[in-house]
Amino acid sequence: MFYHKLFMSCALLSLAQLSYAQTGKLENGCRIKVRSDAVVILVCPENASAEVWRAAGEAACGPKLLCNAWVWDDNAKAPDTAPVTDADLPKKAAAQAVAIWVNDSKSLVTLKKAVFSK
Repeated sequence: MFYHKLFMSCALLSLAQLSYAQTGKLENGCRIKVRSDAVVILVCPENASAEVWRAAGEAACGPKLLCNAWVWDDNAKAPDTAPVTDADLPKKAAAQAVAIWVNDSKSLVTLKKAVFSK
């Protein structure tokens, strides 16, 4: 009986972890393009609000504390593979992201594009 309960507990824990590990659409129109253990690549509609980005990032990371969800508003600009760490994101792709959800601090960092004039 003990082994049966242990097996069932492990199975339920695995299912809980799989619930946030999937790729695909989220409720708010955003979708998980790809993910690694600590980095999620999210694509949201072009005119989505910061609240939509926050909710998508939180849903994508789920209970995993060490998780950062990078948000793009254009699928073509988002990387096709998720790096192991944020530092490994291609610089060009990182520069085109619109936000980052940092799950351990429950913070949304919005990324504004600087416009320089001569």
